[in-house]
Amino acid sequence: MYWENLSAARLGEVFGVPEGTIRGRLRAAKLDLRAALDTLARAGEDVESTVAKLEDWARSLRAPSG
Repeated sequence: MYWENLSAARLGEVFGVPEGTIRGRLRAAKLDLRAALDTLARAGEDVESTVAKLEDWARSLRAPSG
């Protein structure tokens, strides 16, 4: 599991918490995001498109600039 190209173990070091805590927090955040997207879907929004765009956006942030 990686976030900004850091492993969960390295993120644990950065934030001063165990690796398992990082993994749990990331899992919870993904579930919260999915729940919010499901709410949008019930309101008529296109969840799959939103997820894809979110992934593209996150990937663009990680891409080297220049």
